[in-house]
Amino acid sequence: SILFLIICWLIRDSLNVKDLNGKHVFITGCDSGFGNLLAKQLDQRGFHVIAACLTEKGSRELLACTSLSLKTVILNLTDSISIDNAVEFVKQETDGEGKWYSRSPYKLLNIHQPP
Repeated sequence: SILFLIICWLIRDSLNVKDLNGKHVFITGCDSGFGNLLAKQLDQRGFHVIAACLTEKGSRELLACTSLSLKTVILNLTDSISIDNAVEFVKQETDGEGKWYSRSPYKLLNIHQPP
């Protein structure tokens, strides 16, 4: 019970992703809540984070408390132009390479995955 949870916590904390060079993580909903917290934590662990925010204010606040390797993009998932702009931004930041995944249930980038 409690011992099991402590062991799981210790194992989880011991897992590290190797060779973060050139790897990017795209996260939606970064103005607040889970997306914001995840972006900050992954930035602290050395990931190149591309954080999608709905508002300029959310973007500014996130940039103010993270490293220079975290980039933000304004994204409104109900606006196709906003989605296209975000996809282009991500392609530029990642040089159009790699496997792309999204925390978002919309799986925004999977529809634009390179061959």
